[in-house]
Amino acid sequence: MLIYQIFTNPDLTSVFQVNEEIASRLKAAIREVSSVEELVDKMNEEARNLGATGTHFVNPHGLQNEDHYTTAYDLYLMFNACLQNPQFVEMISQTSYTANLTSASGVPYTMTWEPTNYYASGDAAAPEGVKVIGGKTGTTDEAGSCLVLYEQDQQGRPYISIVMGASQKSILYDNMTRLMSSGINGK
Repeated sequence: MLIYQIFTNPDLTSVFQVNEEIASRLKAAIREVSSVEELVDKMNEEARNLGATGTHFVNPHGLQNEDHYTTAYDLYLMFNACLQNPQFVEMISQTSYTANLTSASGVPYTMTWEPTNYYASGDAAAPEGVKVIGGKTGTTDEAGSCLVLYEQDQQGRPYISIVMGASQKSILYDNMTRLMSSGINGK
């Protein structure tokens, strides 16, 4: 529900604002519950409500824990729920975001966030006939390199592609490119 509420807020027009909103809502959510465990219970309930029955959260940050897990299908369900919001699609399709900030000591500075998705950064090329819109990367030593992508074929039909557990980034993107090519282009 937290992510849904964030992405349905029309005032959030940038990744930076979403990050601030996530932090704000997490703080509010934590105040509404008596413990981190209760917050995690709510996260698990929301996953189940989406049909993500192979997912189990044990912390709100997603870092490694042997009892913190998901499946490719559950990632699909959760990512697809986010894609129902056009603002989410707009945000994941950005090639970068720059913000003017002020440090705690009052010194202004500029910061730019770049996507970690190699298709967005130009470090990997999508197959012919495939337009990568955006996605979510994730890597831990235990889970390996993982990627969930939203892409479209030449007719604008949407696809979600997921690769999990690659031992190296190069393998992750080779596998994703082959998946998109065979799944969308039938090659």
